Amino acid sequence: MWMVLAAVGLLWIGRPLPITAQRTAECLGRRKVQRRFLNCSHSNDECRAEDYEEVNYDVPVSFSVMTHIPVTKCFSLGTGVACTFLSNSFRHSHFGMTEGATRLYYLGIPVNLSGDLLKAGRWTAYLSVGGTVEKGLQKVRRLTTRCGSRLTTVTRKTVIPGFEWSLMATAGLSYRMFGKWHCYVEQKLNYYFDTGQPLSAHTDSPFPHTLGLGIRYCF
Repeated sequence: MWMVLAAVGLLWIGRPLPITAQRTAECLGRRKVQRRFLNCSHSNDECRAEDYEEVNYDVPVSFSVMTHIPVTKCFSLGTGVACTFLSNSFRHSHFGMTEGATRLYYLGIPVNLSGDLLKAGRWTAYLSVGGTVEKGLQKVRRLTTRCGSRLTTVTRKTVIPGFEWSLMATAGLSYRMFGKWHCYVEQKLNYYFDTGQPLSAHTDSPFPHTLGLGIRYCF
């Protein structure tokens, strides 16, 4: 008799879960992975580019307010404040999860040495080299999951710890608006040191390109 009861017990344990129970377990698994991807950062090795089936990076955009002090007739030393915005979108299929996105905001202090290549009227073409230290202000992470017919979107905002250090080479074009004030556009080639920052175009690519816009006061 006891052997029959044992066999029945094994069949009971090994039977498929009811549809409702299966969906509940599946949703709980998705929520667990969702929490992991919401909390993940590059520094703790939880989420890197290889964790996703597809990662797309938008071109980083930086806006700066700079001041330049002439060193010689053609060279000047510049510094100021720069705000940088980075964003990416990702897609994966962990527990049926679909897609998400991350936005990062940084505030930095660049220092560079610039040399004029060509001047024509109010226009000046130049090259510069230097470095930047940036402090992460905020990370906004959005994750969308699907559980049956239910679509859930969760957004979390966190402070970015640590600093980001980089070297840069820049080609730019400036236009003198009035007095000593100039507006400019730059194409920057950067090298970012590994300082445990969240996943972005800066951490995934050794030499990311950044589009720079700003205003400059020249002494």
